Order: sequence, then structure tokens, then C-alpha cells
Amino acid sequence: MAHPAPPQAPARRLWGRIPLATARMLTLLTFWLAVPAALGAQTPEDDAQPVWLISTRSAPARRPVAGAEVRFRYWRSGEDGQWVSSDLAALAATDDPAVPTTIYIHGNRADPDQAIGQSWPVYRYLRNRSGGRQFRFVIWSWPAGRVSRRGLRDLREKAARSDTQAFYLACYLDRVRPDVPVNLVGYSFGARVITGALHLLGGGEAAGYSLPRRHTAGRRPVRVVLVAAAVDRDWLLPGHSHGQALGQIEHLLVTQNGRDRALRWYPMLSRRGRSHALGSAGAGWLARLGSDRDQVEVVGLGRWVGKAHDWARYLSAPDLRARLPSYAFLDRPDEDRDDRPILAGVPDREQE
Repeated sequence: MAHPAPPQAPARRLWGRIPLATARMLTLLTFWLAVPAALGAQTPEDDAQPVWLISTRSAPARRPVAGAEVRFRYWRSGEDGQWVSSDLAALAATDDPAVPTTIYIHGNRADPDQAIGQSWPVYRYLRNRSGGRQFRFVIWSWPAGRVSRRGLRDLREKAARSDTQAFYLACYLDRVRPDVPVNLVGYSFGARVITGALHLLGGGEAAGYSLPRRHTAGRRPVRVVLVAAAVDRDWLLPGHSHGQALGQIEHLLVTQNGRDRALRWYPMLSRRGRSHALGSAGAGWLARLGSDRDQVEVVGLGRWVGKAHDWARYLSAPDLRARLPSYAFLDRPDEDRDDRPILAGVPDREQE
């Protein structure tokens, strides 16, 4: 069954014919009007496992303002086989300490359709590997579509938006019942969103943002999977930009691929050009964590992925696939091994 997918926005088809500002406005307007109808056309084939979509595409992309969360939009899979518009209160009502939640955050240059398309193989695989266990799956859709024809300018804009999304994600996680087990999966800039959010939840400040007030306390540590992470390699160290994040994490999986040609350009994001990406350089700082190093697992995927910066190839890597269920269902990391393909039918293409 095809995954549920919002339609492509007309602004994308008119690229190059109208001013960029107009294209952005049309994209936003089309998304607001067209997505509910599109979501109603296709739904998960197994509604026993709740699937939610949170979209922040209508909230400010840069410099979040107070109350920006009211501009988030929510959908859920319905019992009648349809997607229905929902709200935060309804999502919060499904918080259950006995039901683990996996939240997927996509990477750069993903429109609303691609945001869902990237997440669907993860949902289907976890459903197939659940062994009948209940879980809640949440898709985090953020404004990552291309905004500039200049590649470096576009990447720097998305890096800034990732910091804003970190604030939004932290605000949402702060409202999740603190005893709910949470697993965060982030790809590329999505990984940056996750580490920034956890740093904020740990009481830190990121890109000038901090949580103004907390709704919950005593939150249980989360599990995190960072795939091709577009994050500075040393940011997770204590005292660094996202140094409070590790204190919020029970287990962390980091993929490493020094051959990823897109991540090789990551140092260009900084004006100084010195910061290598965690997804490329890996966590060479583990020895500096002392006893806490046991909570971090680094998996090399270069032989499976090669030079591509492509979500489909990363997710097809057996060494990553084998570990996903254990992070989602809180098993021991070595309990769940499976080499069966999970991306059959997904095109092998470069998305970033």
C-alpha cells in the first residue's frame, strides 16, 4: 500500500516562473488547503498502531515567537480507515507509559510528501518487528524545502531552521507525559533538531533559545538514533553547543560514514570552515565521557551506503536495520537482529 502523501505544492511546479517570496506563500497556502483532503485519501493499513503527523510548516521558520505552538497542525489515523485532523490535546491523551513512542524527524529538502514518504518504511518495519506490541509513531514535518538555488545559502538557512525546530520539538517533548518511553530518530538536519531539543530540555541554551518554562519534571531518559547527523562532531561534549543533551539520553546510536559526499561539505556551514559533521567524523570523543561512554553506540555504514547522502540507502544498511527495533521497543541492543530488506520499492535516489 502506498504511504499517505500530501500533494506537491503548485509553487514547486512554478519554480523559476514566479518570485521566490510568492512561491513560498503559495506553498504555505496550498499546504493548508490541500493536505487534509490528501491525508483523507490514504491511511495506514494497520490502524491498531497509532500514527500521528505533527507539522510545524505553518509556524515561524526562524526565531520562534511565544505561542508559536498553536500554529502546529496535527493529524491521526482514524478507525474508519481515514486520516483526520486533530489537535495536541487528542495526541496528549494517547500518552501511555506502557506504549513506547517513536518520533521521526526528516532531513533537508523534504516537502510534505517526502516527509511522510521517508518515515513510512520506518513505521512499517517497526510494525512488522513489533511482535504484536503496541507503539505510537509520530512524524515530525518541518519546513525543509529548498529556499535558495545557491546550495550553501540553502544549507545555512536549513541549519538555522533546525535550531528553531529544536526549540519546537523541545516544547512538544516537554508536554509529553514524563513516564512515556520515547525513541527519537533523526536523519541529517533532523539529527541536529533532536540534539538541540534535548540540550534545551537539559536546561541549556541553543542558538539563543531556551525553554521559558517547564510543564513536566523528572522525565525518563530517551533513546536516540542519529543517522548521517548534520551536527558538529563535538557538540555533544559537556560544555559544548549541545552539551546538555547526553544527560537526557539513555542510549544513543550514531551512524558514521566518512564517504558521505554531502557531509564532507558540512565544514562550509561554518564561516570558519572547521567543524566536521558527527555523521561523517563519528564520535571520536567517546573516551572523554568516562563511564558515560557506554550509553553511546557508533555504527559504521560506509560499506553499505558509500558516497550517497540518501535516506533510503542508510535505512537499507543491515547494521542500522538490526538495531532500530531495540531502540524503539526498549530491548537490549543486541537482542534484535534482522537482515531482511525494509525498503522494497523505495527509489534509490539522492534527496539532498
